[in-house]
Amino acid sequence: MKVCLLKFYGWPESFNERVSQLAKHVEEIVIIKPRNVDPSREPTGVADNVSVISMYPSRRPVMKPRYKTAVLPLYTFQAIVFYLWFAMIRGHCDVFHSFDRPFASLAASALSTITGRPHVASVRGMILPRYESQGSLAKRVQNRLRRLCLRPLIKLSLYGCDHIVTKAKFQQSVISELANVRSENISTIPTGVDYETFTPSATESDCRILSDLIKDMSQSNHVVLFLGKLVPGKGADVFVEHALNGDYPDDIQFLMVGDCLDRNFERELNNTVAESESGSRTTIHANRIPFEDIPGLIREVGAVALLSRSRVEGVPRVLQEACVSETPIIAADVDGIAGAFKNKDGCYLVDRNSTEEFQEAVLASRGSNPDRNAFRDILDINRNYAKYSDIYESVSVH
Repeated sequence: MKVCLLKFYGWPESFNERVSQLAKHVEEIVIIKPRNVDPSREPTGVADNVSVISMYPSRRPVMKPRYKTAVLPLYTFQAIVFYLWFAMIRGHCDVFHSFDRPFASLAASALSTITGRPHVASVRGMILPRYESQGSLAKRVQNRLRRLCLRPLIKLSLYGCDHIVTKAKFQQSVISELANVRSENISTIPTGVDYETFTPSATESDCRILSDLIKDMSQSNHVVLFLGKLVPGKGADVFVEHALNGDYPDDIQFLMVGDCLDRNFERELNNTVAESESGSRTTIHANRIPFEDIPGLIREVGAVALLSRSRVEGVPRVLQEACVSETPIIAADVDGIAGAFKNKDGCYLVDRNSTEEFQEAVLASRGSNPDRNAFRDILDINRNYAKYSDIYESVSVH
């Protein structure tokens, strides 16, 4: 089985881990993606059966929104042309698997139509709920226009798709309604976590990672970590609000780590912390850290928090990693998150807008931990990518 993967919205280091798992279950993988600004992120050395078709311009894992409008259509055109040239030399792939909507899916759909090969699409987070009608008049108008443009593009990109993989159950009905896809052609498979990489066993270097991010660790033995993009959709602003307004013991600190797409939003977060009397307990590190440091950081903190908006998430990767590392999680009680983590030991789901519930969860998180074995059936990355191979085989038969 020769599989072509298409991904346009950046290539974080964690995707190399996913490709290495998939490479164990298929004969060959061809990746179509923009060239990374940082060459160390490229997946060329992941496995011997992986090759890459690079597109231009090169890009970082996180791209500012205003640039996307210009380059994503360019990537779509390049993907079609570059693949057809590649196929003339190396032969066609058996399946196209797109990881982004709508543009990577549009390119995969076009290539599927041209070559007669099946198209499998992954639906991770939901795009349209990100553009809710809120904020200033200009912002509401802008978001409405985005929704009007994106909805038909997403529908077109998934039209005629042979199989769709969602990350959470609630996404199945949304996709089925939007793209008129039959339920038997939709599967739910969380990304999963490498159980050998993410473990509860701490090392001496784990402490160094945390102390490098929080300079004054003298009074803290319970750090609550927000790890991910610093955006409203994942609740970065809500996390700061709860951290500053709650009544916490002196040994609790809050840490935010991740890229910020909007410098004005980043400035607002920093100003809010700086102007607060309790701001000294909150640290913002608005940059990525190396992927190899993430397992150690998650092991060392007292809890991982994510306060996502409803209908935006699938099953967030950072929460999966925390549970497999037996680090407690504090998360918004919303679709996707609730379906995977509700009523599990060490998993505290709260009203994302309630400081009181968040505070209670922070204090309770010192009392129990998730059982990594309770999640193995749904979160073991090796098992989950074997399921992808089964899907490829099933659509290729037809």
